[in-house]
Amino acid sequence: MLGLGITEIIAEFYILKEDLFAGEISSKRVQKSYAIAFTVLFAVFILGLIGYSYIAPIQKANATKDTMLATTYLLKQEKEATGQFPDEIGRLARRNPTYGNLSVDSWDNEILYQKTENGENFILTSKGKDGILDTEDDIIMHKVLE
Repeated sequence: MLGLGITEIIAEFYILKEDLFAGEISSKRVQKSYAIAFTVLFAVFILGLIGYSYIAPIQKANATKDTMLATTYLLKQEKEATGQFPDEIGRLARRNPTYGNLSVDSWDNEILYQKTENGENFILTSKGKDGILDTEDDIIMHKVLE
């Protein structure tokens, strides 16, 4: 019986030792899982920032082009109704409030409006992202109406 008691104690010791060892492995696995999860979340965050920094300027340029197209449409309507383009595009925005502010681009720069000398055409210009006129990021819309 004493032999069984010692055998049981030794067996219990080995079971506890295995449980402790398994617990250490589980703890390391949990830590490793957290490290992997953090790394994946960090990578997704960085990729999101990179994607946003690439996509946001494109979206702003497209929104500016949409504003300029809406302005072109309203200028064409104004020309058909009155026989001439207005002197300023602010007047269009006041008459068509659902279009919002047509005189400002997506970077909060003024959209420049200029009638041609003969008054038959116009040019719309956004200074683009840098806000400086006559640089490569300017968005220019020439419109020849028939």
